[in-house]
Amino acid sequence: IMQQSDPDMIVCYDMKLSLYYLIKRAKLKYNLDLLMKLSRIPEPQDNTTRSRSHMAANGDNLPIIIGRIVLDLWRILRSEITLNIYTFENAMYHVLHERVPHYDISLISKWFIDEGLNPSFGLRDFVTLLDYGWMHSVGNFRLMYELDLINKTSEFARIYGIEFYHVR
Repeated sequence: IMQQSDPDMIVCYDMKLSLYYLIKRAKLKYNLDLLMKLSRIPEPQDNTTRSRSHMAANGDNLPIIIGRIVLDLWRILRSEITLNIYTFENAMYHVLHERVPHYDISLISKWFIDEGLNPSFGLRDFVTLLDYGWMHSVGNFRLMYELDLINKTSEFARIYGIEFYHVR
């Protein structure tokens, strides 16, 4: 998907539960350097590794994906709006005035794992799983649009003469 659509920006609501997890999982399970695959620079032909795409070991910093802007929407929302808790569902309710369902991670994992193993896994569960992922993806962009985050950040970068990535 990344190679076909070639996005300039990657947006995650909670970096530790999404992109960090995928990067670490790809490395541990498949010995795949997902950071290199996601970057816009070509992969090295020999066995040397490039250290330009990297992720902090402690998980405090955003992963550096060469050629793409990576945004952690949870961190941005903490500086933009005041909430008691910064869950995706709570942010959607307070910013867009919409209630969205919250499914426990264990239930989502069960739906994902049971899809191929359990004969009782129904189409309804699969559609709910896809709908939940789609709702989160579209919800991220709707939150960004409603708060005008891209325009504000671009304007700050233009005024202060710094890169988009370094504004926040």
